[in-house]
Amino acid sequence: MLNAVKGELKIVLSDGVERIWRLNANDMAGIESVLQVRRDKKVSFMQFFGEVGSWGSDDFRLVLWAGLRHGDASLTEDRVGELFGLDVMFIFQRQFLEWAESMIPDSLKKKAVEPVNQSQE
Repeated sequence: MLNAVKGELKIVLSDGVERIWRLNANDMAGIESVLQVRRDKKVSFMQFFGEVGSWGSDDFRLVLWAGLRHGDASLTEDRVGELFGLDVMFIFQRQFLEWAESMIPDSLKKKAVEPVNQSQE
C-alpha cells in the first residue's frame, strides 16, 4: 500500500506500467451513479463495497478505472478492461480489501461485526 491515509494503492496492469490508484468522494459518487444505471436501482458505495466478494469483471473494471483515472485522464473504462486479467483482478481485490480495512475506524469495525439479535422476545 502506498499511502493508507490518502487511500492510495500501487497497481501494475498488464502493460507493465505502475500506477497509483485512489478513490475520493467524487469517485464513490460516480460509482454509485453508474451502478444505479447498470442495476436499475440505487446502490450506495458502502453497500457495493460490502459485496466485493461477488463483484463481476465489470465491477472491478469500474472501480479500477475510477481510481486510476486521476493519473491518466485519457484512460477509459474500456481501456482498463483491456489491461487486466484474473491475475490483476485477484491482486487488486486483496489490495482493495486491505485498503478498506485500513480506512475503517476500529470503532466502526466492532459495530459491523456485532451480531444482531433478531429474536422477538
